[in-house]
Amino acid sequence: MAIWEYKVISSGKGGFANPSLLENFLNDLGKEEWEIIDYRPADDNPLAFTGLARRAQQRDWTLEAEAAAQAREEERKKREEERRREEERIAAAAVEAEREAAKAEQEGLRAASDTERDDDSEALADEASGLEIWDEFDMEDELPTLLDAIKPHLRRNPKGLGEAAAIDYLAKRWDQEPSDVLGALEECGLEIPESDEAEPAYFGFEGDLFWLNRNNRGQLFINVREKPRAKFRTTKMKKVADDDPAAEDLREDHAAEKARRQKKAEEKAAREEAAAAEAAKPAEPLPEGLDLLDLLKDRMRRNRRGPGFSGSISFLAKALKHEPEVLVEALASIGLQPPEDKDAKPSFVEHGGELYWMKQDARGGGWINCKEIDKAKDTKAEETTSESPDDETTQSEGEITFAPGPNAVPALRLLLKPKSRGSGEAAAIESLAENLAKAPGEILEVLVKAGLTVPESVDDKPTFIELGEEILWLNRNKRTDVLWLNAKPKPKRKTATKKAAAKKATTRKTTKKKAESAKD
Repeated sequence: MAIWEYKVISSGKGGFANPSLLENFLNDLGKEEWEIIDYRPADDNPLAFTGLARRAQQRDWTLEAEAAAQAREEERKKREEERRREEERIAAAAVEAEREAAKAEQEGLRAASDTERDDDSEALADEASGLEIWDEFDMEDELPTLLDAIKPHLRRNPKGLGEAAAIDYLAKRWDQEPSDVLGALEECGLEIPESDEAEPAYFGFEGDLFWLNRNNRGQLFINVREKPRAKFRTTKMKKVADDDPAAEDLREDHAAEKARRQKKAEEKAAREEAAAAEAAKPAEPLPEGLDLLDLLKDRMRRNRRGPGFSGSISFLAKALKHEPEVLVEALASIGLQPPEDKDAKPSFVEHGGELYWMKQDARGGGWINCKEIDKAKDTKAEETTSESPDDETTQSEGEITFAPGPNAVPALRLLLKPKSRGSGEAAAIESLAENLAKAPGEILEVLVKAGLTVPESVDDKPTFIELGEEILWLNRNKRTDVLWLNAKPKPKRKTATKKAAAKKATTRKTTKKKAESAKD
């Protein structure tokens, strides 16, 4: 079980000045093997956060890692001791200087200077070193090493493990020449490869591996990755004897698994062979006459909208293992073929109490449709036809029967329903055809003969016809492009009496104005 140590991390109240500093801070945590388990950014500043991190105290031990850790710890202690001593020396010098200044101010004179040793150059140097204490401060001790300064600029290597940075990029960031950066890297011991195919030389520093490489354009990159740590240690195992009962059980399990896989492979091969044999069989000839419709009906699907069934010619031909042209020819032989005009009346074939017809979709594909015949309405239509020599549409006992004639439009008007928005009544042509068990083409043919025009698009201006005190017209729905029949009352017109009264009032006003003008 791992033993963890925890650390509270924070960006401070004001947060980091820019995202780059936040990124460097998080990278430093990762290099120290801290794992962030809670991260809470501020609501008003994404660069300000508080959180909690942890890392394992017990890690896989290696000699190199332990030596590097000890070296880092000794170097850190040495720097802290030197920094502490320097701060104490600076503080003591500052206190001494303040004491001398206060004493001189109290006496009203500046501090006396020793002139006896003015000719001694070493004495003057010692005196100057005492006054300019910053000259003795070694600023290089406060600077990071070159390899440490490179790490904040590293980015994940897109073509390999670890991180990398271009030498040109580092030189630009440090305001240096690329040759100076390369020289510094050579002083660190790194070797510069001659080409992109040269094998790189790897160097270790504080638990990391460093190496230089070139890309195919000759650019130099420095690469860094953590030294791989041992994840396990080998153990000595003992081979199980053949006469061991455990070995016998394992052999039986292995044989059973092998038999199962072999049986599964044989079944799969048998299925594939049967499918290939079925596909190789010649297609059975299509039935002649109306028996073809019975074969197609079993393969047609129920319509999603409205009653009846339908199926595409391509799907049905594939199911029967024939070319679509062969099926179309067989259907044409029994009188089923799509109309050339989509608004034209299709040819219908009645078989088995159902009505069959063909049409084309928007992409030109052929479809065959069927719907059960409404025998009650057909019977009523036959009775009406026999009683009416003019083949007109009538209404009896609350039921509407439809047949082409001068009264067909009034009968259609009775099927319209009030609009959900606006005034008047309306119904879709397809809905009217479904209610009357007729084809939409028959309904449109009646309306066109009555004087209406079928609009080609939703923007076409409609044609109006009068029916009693109402006007009727056809239009297309803007959203679904469905054709609708509409009706609403005629707009009221002014009568002759009202027109005359209005004209008389206008004349009277005009005369009055002229009289007033003459009086003035």
